Amino acid sequence: MPAIKERTLGDILIEQGVITPLELDEALQRQRLTGDMLGRIFRCAEPAGLTLVLLKNTDGEIGLKSGDNDFFGDIYVGDATKFIKIVEEHEPQINIEKIDHPSLFRATPAQT
Repeated sequence: MPAIKERTLGDILIEQGVITPLELDEALQRQRLTGDMLGRIFRCAEPAGLTLVLLKNTDGEIGLKSGDNDFFGDIYVGDATKFIKIVEEHEPQINIEKIDHPSLFRATPAQT
């Protein structure tokens, strides 16, 4: 008995004329590109929201993370404690963490 191919949502949408095969292929390419960007740039598999991390043992650094994932960036803001208070007051949807952590700038190897 020949194996029955399981139909995907894409197959059904094409059969019903909702989307063309080219449109489906383009959508899948965008999805793969988005996933690749999330992994390479933001070090996560899916969107997780911005988390600002006040690095207590540094001089003005804020670590950037997507959700609970690894740091993807580090910014110098000067008075980091004041900056975090402003964000907490005006942007409550942004997650804030306050941790003892060494400088992320100093942890990066020098470029040659």
